[in-house]
Amino acid sequence: MTIKRSQVIIKEGEESKHVYIIKEGVYSVKKNVLIPKQSQQIYEQNLLKSKTYIHKRFKNTFKKQMGLKKESELDLMLVEAGKMLGDYEALEILPSQYSTSCYSMTGVVWQVDAEELRKFKETA
Repeated sequence: MTIKRSQVIIKEGEESKHVYIIKEGVYSVKKNVLIPKQSQQIYEQNLLKSKTYIHKRFKNTFKKQMGLKKESELDLMLVEAGKMLGDYEALEILPSQYSTSCYSMTGVVWQVDAEELRKFKETA
């Protein structure tokens, strides 16, 4: 599958129907987080230290009480050829925990059906 720059292949929160193996290109992995009223830079440092994410299911009243404001996209990493994306969520039948889009001008990924991967796992 050929992917264009900024094209999203995994969207956070959606059902994981495929696993992607990167053949060519660089892909950006991002996570939606709630940003507190303190500076974003300090929050990102604390978030990376504690590895705690605040899930977006919280109601707006709770967000206000905790001093949180709207969601922001946090860049987690760049991933290159030879890596696999979405495998954990697909195997465990979970919604995607992050979003992934093509960071390079173009990219190529192999798309593997999650159901086929789960069948393979059961026979192994």
